[in-house]
Amino acid sequence: MAISSGINTFMLSEGGGSDGLGFAIPVSIVKFDYENLRRSGHVRRVAFGAKEQNITLILAAGLDLPRNWGVILSNVAAGGFAQVAGIEVGDIVTRIDNHTIDGLPAFVEALYLHPIDQAMTVAVLRGEREFSVTVPVSVYHDETEDLTDVPNVQRTLIPKLGMFVTDVNDSVKHLMHHDDVSSGVVVIPQPAGPNAPNTGVQTGDMIRSVNRTPVRSVSQLQTMARQFKSGDAVVLQIEREGKLQYLAFEMD
Repeated sequence: MAISSGINTFMLSEGGGSDGLGFAIPVSIVKFDYENLRRSGHVRRVAFGAKEQNITLILAAGLDLPRNWGVILSNVAAGGFAQVAGIEVGDIVTRIDNHTIDGLPAFVEALYLHPIDQAMTVAVLRGEREFSVTVPVSVYHDETEDLTDVPNVQRTLIPKLGMFVTDVNDSVKHLMHHDDVSSGVVVIPQPAGPNAPNTGVQTGDMIRSVNRTPVRSVSQLQTMARQFKSGDAVVLQIEREGKLQYLAFEMD
């Protein structure tokens, strides 16, 4: 029987009974949410101007990271609290306040438990150097946008990546969230076949780099993709809805 220290969200069980693997919300977050709901009627957590991702074996190999587990920051908002404090894209978060960060659950829990009226201490690993910074925080707001109305432009197939792309030009610049974008590669909404690798890209994603090499044009991306071999770790840095993100996968 699965025993959890929190609220069960669902069970993974072969027999359909209560024996198996349970997934639960940690009791610390349950208590935090309860106190917030009791006092103010809603739950709030903090944000500090950076987007986190779980480090996978493939992502670590593709980016040559010093460790293959934990949490990496894939986007740091320009002019935001994190950037002003000295945090950069690619930093690995090791601690928040007094909480060791060994994965996304610990990261999210630390943000939930941090007071919204106090600055936060964030320790990061950058290469071989580990240091701490003090970062102001704000209340987290979830903002999403739907990328629609993609123009009918010339599509170029990148066979090994299983995607259609186009160079950034005047007809697609309205998809970008920056006025200063002058070059790059944008993913176009057309499937590349049932055997395409699962890269995780979506319509409107802008490919910024491949395994840390900046991508400026479709022709450059084609050249890079032709060099990939089966088993290679590939990490795309993409921009989605104005935020940077890593997509890691292995070549078939």
